[in-house]
Amino acid sequence: MSSVAAAERPSAQQFRDRHGHQKQKPFRDGQAMIGPPDCSWASFKRPLLRACPLSRQEIIWHDKLGYGVDGTVWKVEIDGRFYALKVFWDNKPPDGMRYWAVQRECHNAALLQMIRTAVEKATEPIYLKREPRTWRDAARNLHAFSTEGSREPRFRHAPDSIPVSSSSLPRFRECFGWMSISGAELCSLDPKLRPHGVVLDRIKRAIWPWENYFAILYEFISPDEQPAVQETDLMQSQIDFLWRAGFCMIERRLVNWRGGMLVDMADIVSPWLLEWEPMLYNWFSAEDLE
Repeated sequence: MSSVAAAERPSAQQFRDRHGHQKQKPFRDGQAMIGPPDCSWASFKRPLLRACPLSRQEIIWHDKLGYGVDGTVWKVEIDGRFYALKVFWDNKPPDGMRYWAVQRECHNAALLQMIRTAVEKATEPIYLKREPRTWRDAARNLHAFSTEGSREPRFRHAPDSIPVSSSSLPRFRECFGWMSISGAELCSLDPKLRPHGVVLDRIKRAIWPWENYFAILYEFISPDEQPAVQETDLMQSQIDFLWRAGFCMIERRLVNWRGGMLVDMADIVSPWLLEWEPMLYNWFSAEDLE
């Protein structure tokens, strides 16, 4: 290896420093999720998920749906409607190069909400590069959804463009914002609902009663709604759209889909995060999900 190549390759410490810097970036907005989000390019480059406007005091806890490396998910009821409440283990940035799950999911949820708003408000289709391959392609396609991008559509007359309109936009799991949950409340739940300490990826995970935790409220999709053959087209439409919108799908697991819909929003990464991987930024078939 030449000395020049060695000098250009970031060291392990430089990678850790970059990840540490990334995890200091904001991901929450204290403003309640009421009305449409701002769709300026500045907001797209700094996606912030707004706070859940529903009352945390009205939560009725029904079932513990499961847990994983990022957090635990409960089925809850608020004002007569069922939701999925995901509470994250890490209430502060994790050490090293581990991603901060709540930060990633807040970014993703905020971006998808801005994208949907942009498409629904557009007076004409939004044009994307049909087969993006690079980070630049991903960023340019994402820019097309912004207010500035809609004023000067880069791909409108490009031969390799594809239009996106309300009728072609796939439905994604709805997000209702972030909230904070006290560990004391979680630890005082009925024993069958209470979170228990586990070891995942050699890391001890637990909810402590003296700390507060980040949570995101999502649309509830029944665990019984496993993808069926006829739902493959629904899954493919989401995979295609996420790729063209600039997201990299770094986890491709069938277990993270319900009723033809992606339910684990940590499986995708926006172009703004270090985990966005050029080798994984490509089209793939829903039938390849494992």
